[in-house]
Amino acid sequence: MGLGGLAHILTLRHRRFRVCPVRQAANGRIHLVNHRFGNCLLTDATQCPALFRKRFSLAGIDRLSKEAGLAPFLVAYRKLGKRMSDLVNLRAIEDARRRITNIAYKTPLYYSPALSVLTGAKVYLKLESYQPIRVFKVRGAANKILKLSQHERTRGLVAASSGNHGVAVSYVAKLTGIAATIVVPANAVDEKVRAIEEYGGTVIKHGLFHDERYAKALEIQKETGAVIIPPFDDPDIIAGQGTIGLEIHQDLPTANTVIVPIGGGGLISGIATALKSLKPETKIFGVEPEKASSMYLSIKSGKITQLSDTTSIADGLAAREPGVLTFECVKRYVDEILLVSEEEIEKAVFTVMRECHLIIEPSAAAAVSALVKKTDLRKNAEIVVVVSGGNISLKLLSRILSKYG
Repeated sequence: MGLGGLAHILTLRHRRFRVCPVRQAANGRIHLVNHRFGNCLLTDATQCPALFRKRFSLAGIDRLSKEAGLAPFLVAYRKLGKRMSDLVNLRAIEDARRRITNIAYKTPLYYSPALSVLTGAKVYLKLESYQPIRVFKVRGAANKILKLSQHERTRGLVAASSGNHGVAVSYVAKLTGIAATIVVPANAVDEKVRAIEEYGGTVIKHGLFHDERYAKALEIQKETGAVIIPPFDDPDIIAGQGTIGLEIHQDLPTANTVIVPIGGGGLISGIATALKSLKPETKIFGVEPEKASSMYLSIKSGKITQLSDTTSIADGLAAREPGVLTFECVKRYVDEILLVSEEEIEKAVFTVMRECHLIIEPSAAAAVSALVKKTDLRKNAEIVVVVSGGNISLKLLSRILSKYG
């Protein structure tokens, strides 16, 4: 982001954009110095030059930000009578569906007789493990990258990822002829690292937690001018993931309960926005590991909470804190967040493999384990469980099979 101390960002007030001073912390987060122009937070942008020291109309902001060399303009905002979660809406999700149709698959909604018998509800699995890269992340990455201008594409891409987001960015970058650099944790799953490299991404291992990786990505952006592709806290990413909600409603309009795993919150924010817009009475349940419950604790406390450690078998859900925008979306649309143990996640991986003959990753298994655990949500329910991905290491899968088989 390269703001280098005190800088300025654009904020929204009374349908006009103004400059607001901000300060960048050592971890790359942006903090407002002055709230006089409204309550907002910059989620992703490059340096903001002095030309922004004036007011702009809504119509002109996109053109001006691109002329200044900014990444697609990503300011999360609140204003009188408007919520930050309004940055993502049904129209944006519908636009995303049209945009990504040649890259991301419309995945199957599979009725599971075995899980239905086990739980006493009608259970359907939304199989994002059937995406070309075996994970839902391709949707958001495709939507974000396809919206970039030609000039932005020539600068290349950089992303911070525990693995799956990096695979998605590398895959879409290869299809669109863009160079991509992915910052992954030092202990990243070998299979995910290999997939990133197979799709042409350059892998840099750094740190263990997302904020460490993101700070490194910001450093690379400053050095190279590459465009950052955020993993979850971004309107375009969230809109891309929200296309899953459109497909669920299209294929099973009678569904009354949807269970979604939560990492940083981009997936559930998009799905919940779509489904609550189309059918407000739909119950949306989020699921986190007990050892990585940052969204649960943030919603409970009413403010974003950072955990000191989030070591979980479900590495895709191990965010130390939720995003600013995803926190607002979850607070607005999600009915309840459920917590599951490491053992329950492992058992769910095994159960789905045994009963459904499907291989799913621990992050996806978390949602299945919540279905089995939460008995009171099953009565008269048509439940959709979002199986977010199938990228599990062979070593881990072998250990689970040996333990429970």
